[in-house]
Amino acid sequence: MKVHKIKVRDRTVSCDDLELVQGTQGVDAVGLDLDQEWTGLEVTVTFAAAAGNYTPARDGGIWPVPWEVLKETGEVEVGIEGRRGTDVLKSVRMPWPFRVRPSLTVGQLPSDPTVSDLQALVLEAKELKAQIAQTVADARSVLGEIESYGIAEWSVDARVHRLLVGPVKSRKDDA
Repeated sequence: MKVHKIKVRDRTVSCDDLELVQGTQGVDAVGLDLDQEWTGLEVTVTFAAAAGNYTPARDGGIWPVPWEVLKETGEVEVGIEGRRGTDVLKSVRMPWPFRVRPSLTVGQLPSDPTVSDLQALVLEAKELKAQIAQTVADARSVLGEIESYGIAEWSVDARVHRLLVGPVKSRKDDA
């Protein structure tokens, strides 16, 4: 994979290579070298072309160039934002766009859209929800076994999302 290095110093932006190839996917990505003003900010990279604007999810310190902006030849502009929460605190744009060169053969382009930051968060939340549901099911199973042996009783306090486990208060065989 070719990682195009974008360097930002005092709001001046430079890039080592501005050439992209039409019809490719997973071949190009952007890596950022940001000055200390960006420290602590959530950084996003947006690619803008005739096909639209795309903000891919960060993948291991790089941002893949969305295949959607590589469908046609032309220019692809890049904007970089630094946010804290919902507030945009830093914003720069590359002074020169990437150029998408024509390919001799344009392969089959994927039909699935490039995953954005928001989509990545939604997918992660769904995975966490499934993990939590499995953990709760496992806990109920174990606690049910403990209760059946008469060791402890348990209940769930839904108001504060707390699981309460305590000694058995009354046992039928103690009468």
